Amino acid sequence: MGISKSGTLGYVRYADDGVAFWNGPLSELYKIKELCRTFLRERLKLELSEEKTVITDIENGFKFIGFYFIRKRTSKSQKGIGKYVKYPLVLAPKQSIHRIKKEITKICRVSTIKGYDQSYTILKLNQIIDGCYNYFKNTSYPCNVYNTIFSHAICQYWYYLKRKGFKWKEAKKLFWKMVGSRKTWTYNKYAIRIPPETCKAANKTVKQGRWI
Repeated sequence: MGISKSGTLGYVRYADDGVAFWNGPLSELYKIKELCRTFLRERLKLELSEEKTVITDIENGFKFIGFYFIRKRTSKSQKGIGKYVKYPLVLAPKQSIHRIKKEITKICRVSTIKGYDQSYTILKLNQIIDGCYNYFKNTSYPCNVYNTIFSHAICQYWYYLKRKGFKWKEAKKLFWKMVGSRKTWTYNKYAIRIPPETCKAANKTVKQGRWI
């Protein structure tokens, strides 16, 4: 390929997105970039985007197909011999979590404005929550994502109930029920989706829109 044999080159492609890995000399990186450009143009009929192409160290992290990949190291030396253990992580990007939370907030506000009933609102919220759970279930810390989204959903749903005229004690008595191992907002046979049973994070208590 025209590059030195002092490193190993790997390549992962998904549709028109791709990432190349190189553990050899830094001086070879730009040569590899040009080889990738030629390969994409001649073999796949694709053009390499300069805006989306970044040369970085994996320990600085990078985004790929909606996930954030990074390699970290332990804070303690392995077996006391002075070497750190390096391990890869696949995380949910903060921007993705923020976008999901904004969508949940929007659903609750639109439901208030248009007068949608509670069953419709819960169904719409569960569509977003289920999509989040399924998409990020194979990340390194999925329960952190699940608990963040769940907490935001039930907090925004309380604001929705409050805008409908419910007082806290009344809403809690009518709709705040135990489902599985957690409490969540319910309405008839509907309930805001709780995180999977494998997530053993401590239950929090919601009171008048704030976590305490």
